[in-house]
Amino acid sequence: MGSTKKRLALIGLTAVLQESSANVCAPLTSDAEKFIKAYSVNARSVEDCNARMVARGDVTADGVEDLIVIFTIEGACGNLKSATPGSCGNHHETHLKTFPGKTSPVIPVREVGSRGERQMMQIKVVDGTIQTETLKYGKDDAMCCPSVKGKTRFVVNKGTIVVPRP
Repeated sequence: MGSTKKRLALIGLTAVLQESSANVCAPLTSDAEKFIKAYSVNARSVEDCNARMVARGDVTADGVEDLIVIFTIEGACGNLKSATPGSCGNHHETHLKTFPGKTSPVIPVREVGSRGERQMMQIKVVDGTIQTETLKYGKDDAMCCPSVKGKTRFVVNKGTIVVPRP
């Protein structure tokens, strides 16, 4: 095979691999998918589903496992009606949403990170507490690349996601 054919084959293989690895989204319930879609549409943004993080555990203290999702929306266009949703800049916001395992009051979504603030890296539920590992921005970090490791805990208190006091 000539070098041009080899390069074209490599380019084709790279495109196939990129396509197959794109949109590997954490599976959610249909209610959770609908919520995130509606939230993104309302913000005139798009969800980066590759950044989704999912955990399960009883965070509402009702004895039933809940679904906890961290999701990221990008390029919010707000009131700029002429722009394509998701195309308005490189700002992103990360949100935490709890979907109770049984019928209970709706728990509002909470913004937990954004470009320039912090990025969520991992989520788990331990003893009814949502625990996250984060990266925060150091004084010399570029906006793409926070480097300071941290942790943040959240609990559901009176139907709201809050950071507990120490």
